[in-house]
Amino acid sequence: MLGLLLPVQSYLTAQARLFDAVYLLDTRWVLVVSYAGLGLSLAVFLFKGYLDSMPREIFEAARMDGAGDFRTLVQIVLPLMAPGISTVAVFSILSTWNEFLLALLYVTSDDLRTIPAGLLAFIGKYATDYPMLFAALSMITLPVIAVYTVFHKQIIAGVTEGSVQ
Repeated sequence: MLGLLLPVQSYLTAQARLFDAVYLLDTRWVLVVSYAGLGLSLAVFLFKGYLDSMPREIFEAARMDGAGDFRTLVQIVLPLMAPGISTVAVFSILSTWNEFLLALLYVTSDDLRTIPAGLLAFIGKYATDYPMLFAALSMITLPVIAVYTVFHKQIIAGVTEGSVQ
């Protein structure tokens, strides 16, 4: 819960020092690690609510039929959690796609910049190329709309299923 309550800005300095100590600054791994850490608290929160809403009788029946833990996970839990998994995946993709601050602070190479940080190329000190900026913003928005259009039923099912006890 603490990961959901604390804003990202509250631990940026400590995180930057840690990444500098392990020589991850200005690499792809700095973004992978920080985005995974940011999305982990929401994923755990949603998965726990979703797993708590599953009836225990399903697990007991699988155990009585001779299924082990791995078989129960693969053949029963994962198919039942498909809406929850797709909800977490879409939330993680959208938050990573739109994230600006970490990409701006941790990556300085132009070839490693993410799309939101790369949009700064259209904004100058004295002038802004608005037609190119708005064209780029329109192109950036299309994949987000496509992801939501494909997964909107799973998102709604995953959010509502895991929210009721």
